[in-house]
Amino acid sequence: MAKIPKIAVIGSYMTDLVTMVPRLPRRGETIAGGPFFMGSGGKGSNQAIALARLGAEVVAVVSVGADDFGKAALELFKNEGIGTGRVLVRDGYHTGMALIVVDSTNGDNQIAIAPGANEAMTGADVEAAEADIAGSDCMLLQLEIPAPAVKAAIDLAGRLGIRVILNPAPYRELDRGLYRKVGILTPNEHEAGLITGIGIESVKDARMAAEKIMSMGCRAVVITLGGNGVLVMDERTSCHLPPHGVKVTDTTGAGDSFNGALAYSIAKGMSLKDAAAFANAAAAVSVTRRGTAAAMPRLDEVEALMAAQAASCRESR
Repeated sequence: MAKIPKIAVIGSYMTDLVTMVPRLPRRGETIAGGPFFMGSGGKGSNQAIALARLGAEVVAVVSVGADDFGKAALELFKNEGIGTGRVLVRDGYHTGMALIVVDSTNGDNQIAIAPGANEAMTGADVEAAEADIAGSDCMLLQLEIPAPAVKAAIDLAGRLGIRVILNPAPYRELDRGLYRKVGILTPNEHEAGLITGIGIESVKDARMAAEKIMSMGCRAVVITLGGNGVLVMDERTSCHLPPHGVKVTDTTGAGDSFNGALAYSIAKGMSLKDAAAFANAAAAVSVTRRGTAAAMPRLDEVEALMAAQAASCRESR
């Protein structure tokens, strides 16, 4: 029987409040939208659900408020097969909220977050989960929780010999020494530009940014480029993976689907290039659906898209 990968996800939980609009509003503008729907989100939660749906064992360390939204988070995790033993319920805090508008014509989005209970997570919370995290094949992190908690998680992973995948989103300044402790950094083009000071308008720009990030001490970099695919780089690999040709409905959860699938495939022992190709396909499936957590694909759906694309390539030769 194939080994089930175990991944620790340290991150955020948000309740998503979403409306579709005919176009994204300009500064200071109010436009009519609809329909409206509510769902679960937060980068940590989304990535945990992405992993669980692919078949991973997930240790999720997240923080929610002592409110109805927090209760919904616990129920969601149970339904997705994610243990709730390290879901921290905070008195005096509301569950994090994400306010999202999605362009109904192309799936682009604008998002504002109210972190709530996510801001209460501490390094001590992470260290208290050591026994649960131990034995994980990798650790997946984002930046929707306070920097001390991120640092504690990276340090804990180092002590336990666990490879760290850091999704530096939303971007915030980090101690540059932390980059040397990261196994794989996964910024999008905007975040890679903020990290390096390089404006990314092309694959060539992305390659320059990846080289600069590698020079900062990261062992591997995967830059997601939206409609331009993915740039992959480590000491042995430098390649560009083109996007999949799918009909886009909503791009909101694409990055989280990508990161969850990347962590899953790395934990399964794939090479960085093959893992990024798998993650690229997972993200492509997710953008064909509305929502964030609800859009995360299952393993057979990702494999089906990869098989269909491979068959299409063979036929076109």
